[in-house]
Amino acid sequence: MLERTILLKLYLTTYTNHLQNTNQENYISDLAWNNIEIYREFLEPFNFATEMASCANTPSISTIIPLYSSIFEHVKSYNNNPNAILKTASLAALTKLNKYYNFNKHLFIISTMIDPRFILSSHLLKHNNMETLIEYLNEYNIYKINNNNSAELTNEAQNNKELSFYDKIYQVKPHNNNNLEISKYIDEATISNDTNPLDWWKLNKNRYPVLSKIARDYLAIPATSSSSERTFLEGLYVITDQRCSLDEHSIQACLCLKC
Repeated sequence: MLERTILLKLYLTTYTNHLQNTNQENYISDLAWNNIEIYREFLEPFNFATEMASCANTPSISTIIPLYSSIFEHVKSYNNNPNAILKTASLAALTKLNKYYNFNKHLFIISTMIDPRFILSSHLLKHNNMETLIEYLNEYNIYKINNNNSAELTNEAQNNKELSFYDKIYQVKPHNNNNLEISKYIDEATISNDTNPLDWWKLNKNRYPVLSKIARDYLAIPATSSSSERTFLEGLYVITDQRCSLDEHSIQACLCLKC
């Protein structure tokens, strides 16, 4: 709303100047416009964080720590603001953020580290040292065992049948799964923000066969329930007064087509 108000500033100013000329007091002063801009700057990061955490096209669980850390720093910068409203809003926001969020949550740390957009993000290193962060990848050993078992089954199946000429061309040499995989990934350069992490893992799954499985499991977790709620809301447009006799299979098909 504040963003739209600023976009319409020229037209609203013209109208309120007319009111001022007609001796009416319901006009927006320069001080009020200045406050609107200040409040917009304060609230803008919250809007950005909500949109990013509610994204359905790219992983969102891995963005929680960077988003919360950035919001913390943003809100703290308003602690000593001379504007009483902003100062009160800052204190209230910090209270809620401290109450409902824990930077040491295992799920968030693993998800952020396994996202090639962040890896060992500065937001993670603010609250943990590097050794502690790497220890969070101790699930690597569990995935490694499962991966080795899968590899044995795959190799056994391949030994039981003769490879075709096509298969021999594209046959990939089995990767040596050891802890060097973690240190190699840690040294990777982070990818650009507009790159989908899932696409990156798809391209690099042969280089990181174990970590790619961790990424597949963790990055698939949505940070919010927004995407599923959107799907339910779509039902309002599928089942209408004119289409109230659809059976469950037709409704499911319509929702899948809209997704």
